[in-house]
Amino acid sequence: MAMSPILLYNGSIEQNFHESGEYVVTIKDIAQMAGVSFTTVSKALNGEPGVREETRNKILAIASKLNYVPNLAARRLVDRKSDSIGLIWPNKSGLFLYHLFEQFQIQAEKAGYSVMVALGNPTASVRTFMKHFVDTIVVWPSSENTSPEFIQAREAFQGTLLMFNSSPSPYYHTISIDRQEAIQQAVDHLAGLGHRKISFIGYNSEKITGFDRATQLLELEEHPDRLIFTPKNAAESWNRVADMLRKPKSQRPTALIVDSYIAMFKLLKLCKTYSLRIPEDFSLIAYDDVPELEEITDIAVTTVGPSVEHLASAALDILFELRQGHPAEVGHRHVKVASQLTVRGTTRPVSDYAL
Repeated sequence: MAMSPILLYNGSIEQNFHESGEYVVTIKDIAQMAGVSFTTVSKALNGEPGVREETRNKILAIASKLNYVPNLAARRLVDRKSDSIGLIWPNKSGLFLYHLFEQFQIQAEKAGYSVMVALGNPTASVRTFMKHFVDTIVVWPSSENTSPEFIQAREAFQGTLLMFNSSPSPYYHTISIDRQEAIQQAVDHLAGLGHRKISFIGYNSEKITGFDRATQLLELEEHPDRLIFTPKNAAESWNRVADMLRKPKSQRPTALIVDSYIAMFKLLKLCKTYSLRIPEDFSLIAYDDVPELEEITDIAVTTVGPSVEHLASAALDILFELRQGHPAEVGHRHVKVASQLTVRGTTRPVSDYAL
């Protein structure tokens, strides 16, 4: 009796057969053997930039050894699946969302997907994608995503559903952002520069929790302006920020963390009103890093937050795994994307603010 063909890699054995009984090598096999992501393998096999030459050569050698032959047409016939992604995006302005949307499109198209975009009503969008046989939908949450109508449409959808900016779910795949860790990075950086009197301006609960944890752990100074809560950028909250800025230098914090670039713009406007300068009068870190900041502001802002490239890659890695493997075996995936601190010109040692 003939033995079934097998693949041996990283000390494990995996079998992967076409319906005809013939062994089919997939990108998943190559990625596991090379110890890289599915996105990296796709880029290497398609001659795309962004892969180190050593890694590319290793991937190509493995693909050659395994006689890997991409056969997208045959795969579609067998799997009854398209290579289209329906992207449901909130119909609102925002530099970060714009850049994430753009980066997702770029990476998806390089990976062989076509992307259809829907703005606005997510329930109608799901139904429209279903009519066009789109079997993968990616969503950025909005208040409408919790409506009974959307939940009903979501449950009727039989394909792959992935939600950005979402906690783990038993119903769909999810990508979340570690905002607590991001603000902790910001506090750690400022504390490393000697700052003991730091203020946080914002309203996101995860970020406030990260600020509280970091300041308590580092035993930083308690002061009246330690936390200025700004729900939906309410005017009265920014009056409190203005009051803080008008205080004598000895009573002001030496460093500020704001929870969005929108809050940063409001802060900079107030600073101009009261003839204060950053970083001459205090250090500043803003959450979210968008390219326009360096062009709009007079000085390059130190930022913390997730990379849009990493967010897009995390989502597409999940979709690659599902496309190359067996969704029922994979289960509902959840990936939490870490943030990165980018130090620029708005932070300096506390000694520069000596009274």
